[in-house]
Amino acid sequence: MGQAILELADQLRQQHFNESTVRRLLGVPDLVRQPYFPVEETCEAARWINFWFRHQPQSRQGAWVDALLELGLLQRQGSLVRALCTLTPCADVFLLAEADLQPDSRLYALARLAPPGPALHLHCGAGLLPLLRGGTCHDPNPRALAFSELNARLNGRPFQPSQAAAPQVTVCLPFPIPARGQLPQNPDLRPYLEKVEPGGSLTVACSLVAPLELENHAFEQFDYARASAAEYAACLADLPRLVAAFGPENGRQAYAGEVTRRLDELEAAGIDHIYDSILVIHKASGSRRRQSIAYPLPEPIVRQRWAEEPLPQQHPYNEAALRELLDLPEVLFTPDQIPGLLHRLRHNRSPLANQARYWLLQPKKAMLFPCLGQLFFTDPMFGEKTDQVYWLGPDSLALARCVPRQPCGRSLDLCTGSGVQAVLNARHSQESWAVDINPRAVHFARLNARFNRQKITVKTGNLYQPVDGSFDLITANPPFVPTPEAGLQLFRPGGASGEEITAEIIRQLPTRLNENGLLALVSQCPIIEGSDALERVHGWLGHAPGWGLLQLRFGALSRAGLIASHTHDHQKWEASYRRLKIQGAHLAVTLVKRLPPGQPEFRRILDLEMPRASISAAVALACLA
Repeated sequence: MGQAILELADQLRQQHFNESTVRRLLGVPDLVRQPYFPVEETCEAARWINFWFRHQPQSRQGAWVDALLELGLLQRQGSLVRALCTLTPCADVFLLAEADLQPDSRLYALARLAPPGPALHLHCGAGLLPLLRGGTCHDPNPRALAFSELNARLNGRPFQPSQAAAPQVTVCLPFPIPARGQLPQNPDLRPYLEKVEPGGSLTVACSLVAPLELENHAFEQFDYARASAAEYAACLADLPRLVAAFGPENGRQAYAGEVTRRLDELEAAGIDHIYDSILVIHKASGSRRRQSIAYPLPEPIVRQRWAEEPLPQQHPYNEAALRELLDLPEVLFTPDQIPGLLHRLRHNRSPLANQARYWLLQPKKAMLFPCLGQLFFTDPMFGEKTDQVYWLGPDSLALARCVPRQPCGRSLDLCTGSGVQAVLNARHSQESWAVDINPRAVHFARLNARFNRQKITVKTGNLYQPVDGSFDLITANPPFVPTPEAGLQLFRPGGASGEEITAEIIRQLPTRLNENGLLALVSQCPIIEGSDALERVHGWLGHAPGWGLLQLRFGALSRAGLIASHTHDHQKWEASYRRLKIQGAHLAVTLVKRLPPGQPEFRRILDLEMPRASISAAVALACLA
């Protein structure tokens, strides 16, 4: 049995089935539990992915096949075999596991943050930590221990069952889902601390709902994820189950009621947030330290943060106030968050809460969003009308906060939507023009200009067609979703590559942008294998001299995440993305400056944290050659 399993590991290594290859082929940043798409490439590593992750029946030979068939981990289907478990590469090891034992973000975080060296690993699951760190293991689930032993054989490592105590101990505790009528609590860590020898340490992945109290222990607490009480309550109420049981309308009503009941319980107990944390507890008296960290992905991007400009708030209904009121990083939310947010606002009798409930969470005809001291009406979020006017999403906010706000003559906003960029441009332009192909958007842009007491000229038409002359500033938030199908809402489809409209805007800059003029365009810039984003921009300009190019990137979506954010027809979109070699996308603001003669050209890409206020001055400096 052991030799047969080692044969499988040898095959996997010879055929380059490793973590970096698998992440590249799947287009994901981490191999945490998620629905994977089939891989269409023809290499052997791709066939292994489809075999282990998609459970596609294949012809597989070797003594390991008979061994796993005997264990019930493979199933014969005629001359083929089908995997009944998942095999995941992680670092330099492989992990066989059933669905409920597969690694999740907690286990990955623990594996990356636990102190180095062998340890006693409690609740070890399928045995990932013993493989990566060495040491002994224990799990109350006999099936988990059986997989731990199997994975030790697969990777040629010793399998060591638990000992009474050890200098170092690790434990990964499950996400707390209390029974109905009960409240979440901090885990009782005393049974695990008893396994730690004097002077040793315990490393725990767990959720905390209150400050940790441990007498005679020093500890470090690393918070890598946080959920508000509303988000936690939404996790506890099973929306799909309720919709399946009671139908769409009654199911959603039942869901809202369940979330409200859970929130009442959490509020009564004084629980505002649930933290996913890694605790490193030392069995000795000493200092206690707590800090927030970014989730440690395998290939972290180091992002810089630029100084944000203070903005005098003209209205109580502003971005900062609403973010604090709703406890959200942006004034944006998903449908399943609405019951929890409504509950939060009903317990707040302030005028701001009443306005937020009316304009954001219970909209009938329009929503009202704040942006840089102005207010903008849009169609309600999540609508399905083809001519829907886009709300202020992360792309709208990123562009508004990045445009250099310097006095200029003529400005033009293409694909204006609600008119947000044109209204903001009007504050520092002698003439502000706006264009949209959607007549409904034109009406909204005119309304928002009057509402904010700004003068703009709005035209209906396709890009530059309805306007004459050239401009000192051009802003654009064009449709940019890479999609293989037509018939989507007007603000979404950017052609198969997502860059058809973007390319057309940039191609006409030589006749539309004045000397020293600037284009600022936001998009989900596709990550295309073998292609550089700014080289594509330079190509649309005809590779002509005299241009400065700067791209500001605010995080990335994997291919799977990009598809999931726009469609349920995963198979058709996945095939199109693979054909075009689209690996994912960056939320990016691309700036193109027309340089005067003799000024040196530049081409830069910068990774930044998403700003929460204007960074106009910093961007203006970055656009200087």
